[in-house]
Amino acid sequence: MKKLMCAIFLLLGSALFTVHLEASRQQVLNRLSPASSSTLGFPVPEEFRGVVTSWIYIKADHYFHAKEWDRIVPLLRARATIDPRLTDSWSTGAWHLAFNLAEETKKPDQKKKLIFQGIEFLKDGIRRNPNVASLYFDLGWTYFMRLGDLEKAIPLFNTAFVIAPDLKTAIWLAYMYEKQGRFDNEMRVWEKYISHFPADKRGLIRFGRAYARSRRHPNANSELNIAERKTNLSRG
Repeated sequence: MKKLMCAIFLLLGSALFTVHLEASRQQVLNRLSPASSSTLGFPVPEEFRGVVTSWIYIKADHYFHAKEWDRIVPLLRARATIDPRLTDSWSTGAWHLAFNLAEETKKPDQKKKLIFQGIEFLKDGIRRNPNVASLYFDLGWTYFMRLGDLEKAIPLFNTAFVIAPDLKTAIWLAYMYEKQGRFDNEMRVWEKYISHFPADKRGLIRFGRAYARSRRHPNANSELNIAERKTNLSRG
């Protein structure tokens, strides 16, 4: 009986949601606040949320391969509303707004508007998931890649690195410090990375290179040579 009810609910939900998507699809580029997420138009019982969010994911994947970006965003907004813990909804929705949809438009003002919609979408995701490092990384990445705003990107990458240190975040955070000529900060990134992953020779060699970039140290070149010998790598 429960399976039958689930099937009926899913069919009804599919029909109603398709109608809702068609109505909202034409408006997606003009939405002012991604925080006011699309909904299904009716409450989703707790026991059916997994089924509905799975269906939404499949539908969104279909539109992704069809490159129908404007259809994906309302789906992901609805999915994030039903279960805010599904952080890929926030990341993917923001990516489509700030990158795919923004690149499709020929109007500079519209492009900028879509980029900021993607940023606000990620901010909403962070408010609902304050301890998820990937959301901070994605927001920092968007500020950096779409707006070239290092001042806003660096604190976000720092937060991501504090929550969950990993090589990818360390590389980008250190790179941003390097671009600003803040070599001491760059070295501290790799010092922290090494403290978490002492056996990872990639961190040690990058620390040596950061050390060498800072001309304030008379032993910079010898420090780099020591790091390279320890890791059995060459500068290349």
